[in-house]
Amino acid sequence: MQGFNRYIPPDYDPKKHHTLNDYQGKKALGDRERKRDQGILIVRFELPFNIWCGTCNAHIGMGVRYNAEKKKIGNYYSTPIYSFRCKCHLCSGWFEIQTDPKELSEHYNSDPYALSITVRKKFREEKKVEKRQQEADDNFKDKYSLPADLNLVSADEVREEARDTWAKRKKEFEIEDAARKRRLQDRVRIGDSSVPKLPSRTTSSSQKQKLATTILMNSLSRSDPFATSSGTKPNKSLNLGIVPRR
Repeated sequence: MQGFNRYIPPDYDPKKHHTLNDYQGKKALGDRERKRDQGILIVRFELPFNIWCGTCNAHIGMGVRYNAEKKKIGNYYSTPIYSFRCKCHLCSGWFEIQTDPKELSEHYNSDPYALSITVRKKFREEKKVEKRQQEADDNFKDKYSLPADLNLVSADEVREEARDTWAKRKKEFEIEDAARKRRLQDRVRIGDSSVPKLPSRTTSSSQKQKLATTILMNSLSRSDPFATSSGTKPNKSLNLGIVPRR
């Protein structure tokens, strides 16, 4: 039962002091009002969710209570926005949590029935796909007598892994090929004799004509040693590195 008995000092004047707290020089909230002139009230605040301190990066679990500095920082229409400034008990760093009536208003103003239909439809579709995949996995295990607790990998995962592996190997090959080409160019630039020199692809039209004539004469001499295009023996002074086979 709440007690109603109060001590009234003999020099107490209700017209002068109004309340006993004014008479004793105290405030109703006591030390919680020490920053009342700054618009701050000390309240007991309980964390509504898990957080990580931004100063020491330590985890602080949901439900931990602090003596927070409550302050009004704005309005959303007629709804006040409050901030709760707390001091971390692990590093003495400060962190602040603010109310967000705008987000809450948008959440409650949305149609809950439409949201429920959308979520349930998506859930049913995903459940059907998982059920078909589970049946296919069970049939595969029964066909090849595999353990029932064996986790099978889907074809999409296999293709994704193969695609990633191929891209990785391709990138490594391109890097190695570029490095090999750079080394080859450096050796050619400094005149390394160990690098094989490739023959030039440019050939004049006269050299091509001479080569074609030589090949033709060699073919004729192979079939008929006495036949020539001009009635004379073929010119043997031209040596292009082609030796007729006997």
